[in-house]
Parts: sequence; C-alpha cells; structure tokens
Amino acid sequence: MTLQNYTLHRCPISQSLGILGGQWTLLIARDLMNGINKFDKLQDSLKISRNLLTVRLRQMEKDGLTKKVVPDGLKRAIYLPTKKCADVTNILLALSEWSEKWMPDPEAPRVKVSDCEKGVYLKLALVPENEAKAAAKTRFKVTYSFD
Repeated sequence: MTLQNYTLHRCPISQSLGILGGQWTLLIARDLMNGINKFDKLQDSLKISRNLLTVRLRQMEKDGLTKKVVPDGLKRAIYLPTKKCADVTNILLALSEWSEKWMPDPEAPRVKVSDCEKGVYLKLALVPENEAKAAAKTRFKVTYSFD
C-alpha cells in the first residue's frame, strides 16, 4: 500500500501512516526535536543520501511537520519542528519502549525519559481523560545512549 492510499482509509492509524510512515520521517523528526536542524548535520546523523533527505524534508514541510527558515546572517536554511511534529514525541517514546522490551540492549536502556523538575524516570501510560491535561504539562528530557 502506498502512503497516499493510507489516507483513503477512515482508520486514524492508517491516516497517520499516510504522513508519518514515509521512509526516514520519524528519524528526521527525532533529530529535529533534538536540535539537529541543519541539512548537513541531519545527513551526518542519519547517513542517508542528500537526494533522499531533500525529498523527505520537502514532504515533511508540505505535511506541516517542519518549517524551513533562513535565519538572519546565515546563508543556509535550518529546519524547525512544528507543534505537529512535536506531538509525534509520544509515538517515538512508545516505539522506544516497545524496542527496549522486545529488543533490549544487554548493557542498558538506550532511551531514558526523565522529569525535568523531579529527576525521576518516566514511562508512557494510559491515564484517565480528566488527568491527561495535567500529565501533558510535565516537562521532560529524553536521553539517548545509542549515538
């Protein structure tokens, strides 16, 4: 099934895959949200061709996941994650937790999420709807140990 065909289904998972299921999209989003915002740095991080990265960034901009801007005084553009892109964080964390469960690193977890204020480690969880807003306000930090 092509990405365009995913959006034809009424299923929200299928519709999400129409935007997020493209090759490299989630990894580009991960890097953007971790401050890697220059084309060359993204390419170095992901080890993908310039052509493929160009195509993916253009599609992500079209889909509203990133914004290309040229800051004053710079010749080259940077790519900034939009709010729509930042909302992908829970998806990335869910994928990380799934991977840690089913394909763990024998040394230690590769991704840890901690509360910025309390310093305790966090896990994704389903919470009652009336508590979700308060939980969503928690500031957190993601630490990667696979780089």
